[in-house]
Amino acid sequence: MLNYLNTHPEEFISIIYPFTISMMQLCGGFFAEITNLFMLATRPSVEQCITFFVAFHILSAIDNIVA
Repeated sequence: MLNYLNTHPEEFISIIYPFTISMMQLCGGFFAEITNLFMLATRPSVEQCITFFVAFHILSAIDNIVA
């Protein structure tokens, strides 16, 4: 996303908005992985770990679909 900003600066008024969106996506992915690790560590069985991992992976991929 920031590479697009770097190659097409004429399409943006300011760098604040694309930078903020990029940081939100980075922080969202980071916090999603921390939450995923915590939740997987607290599951008592392998079946629940797999079910939760698949469900959480779908939820964390939504921002990539929107972007």
